[in-house]
Amino acid sequence: HSSPVVTADGVYVSYSGPQAYKFDPSTGQEIWHYRGPTSGGGGRTAVLYDDNLYVRGAYTPSYDSHWGLVLDAATGNLTSTSGPGYHDSNVAPAFDDGIGYFLEGSVLVARSVPTNAELWRRADSAFVSAPIIINGTVYEGSSDGTIFAYSGISGQLMQTLSVGSPILRPNETTVSRPLTGFGAGNGLFVVAA
Repeated sequence: HSSPVVTADGVYVSYSGPQAYKFDPSTGQEIWHYRGPTSGGGGRTAVLYDDNLYVRGAYTPSYDSHWGLVLDAATGNLTSTSGPGYHDSNVAPAFDDGIGYFLEGSVLVARSVPTNAELWRRADSAFVSAPIIINGTVYEGSSDGTIFAYSGISGQLMQTLSVGSPILRPNETTVSRPLTGFGAGNGLFVVAA
């Protein structure tokens, strides 16, 4: 069910287990396959940043109860067996200028890449969206229809916006009714609410 991540040298897909793959974009030939401890239907879209592939859906005791893994995009190997090799974002993380933004439960956490050191955190029990970054500002949506805008560097709250209806958590497991979250482009910020 995951959408592919496509670059000039690879097409990446991720499935439950996790099972992650890299294919040659011109031939479709498998370059690598990361085999997690289980497999099954479904899957969540991976995120590629700084030569690392962030996959989700690994919440098992085999992974010390972490939600996701960080794989080396060139080899498919786990980047580390502790610290940066794992992440806890339950939605697609966002990255900008050496900082990753992860929604860990209902807490938005900014972490340095690649050390994984926490830079700042903001909590709201209603946070549900995958974060998005527009011009250095991180936007996070809540189930009550509020969008919070934070400085990507300091985490300072810059603005709140009400969209007038609830924002739903991304649903990446129901193909017939996927909910993907925010989008941005051509001077527009698109909110599914």
